[in-house]
Amino acid sequence: MTLPVISKMEQKELNTGDKIIFIPSTINFGRAEFAICPVTKRGFIKELFIYRKQQEDKSFYHFVPFSPMRHLWFSSYQGLDEVCIWQMVWCKDHKCLSIQLYVPIGSHQLSVSQAFGTTIHFEFWR
Repeated sequence: MTLPVISKMEQKELNTGDKIIFIPSTINFGRAEFAICPVTKRGFIKELFIYRKQQEDKSFYHFVPFSPMRHLWFSSYQGLDEVCIWQMVWCKDHKCLSIQLYVPIGSHQLSVSQAFGTTIHFEFWR
C-alpha cells in the first residue's frame, strides 16, 4: 500500500464517539476513501490508523481502544448505501492488512466507537 509520507501529515488523536467530517466527492479528487490499518498483537487490535484518501485534508487519525478488541464492524445509517470495502492490501508502514473503503454516497461524517465488548464500530452518517 502506498500511503503519503507520514512525517508530513498531521496526526490527530481519535476518541470513542468522535466524528471525522469529510467531503464525500469533489471534482478534483473524485469519491472519498479511507484506509484503515488495524495494528494487532497476539490477535487483538491494539491501535488503529485511519488515513484519508482522495481528499484535500492531509491528516490521519490514531485510535487506541480502551480494552483489547478483535472485530471491526462497518455500517451506515439514515438511508445511506452500504459501506464498500474494495481492497485489502498489506501495509508496509504498520505491518498489517489495510482495509481500503469507499464512503457511502451522501455521507459526510464517520464515527468510531466501541460496541458489543470486543468490536470497533465504524458508522457513516449524513
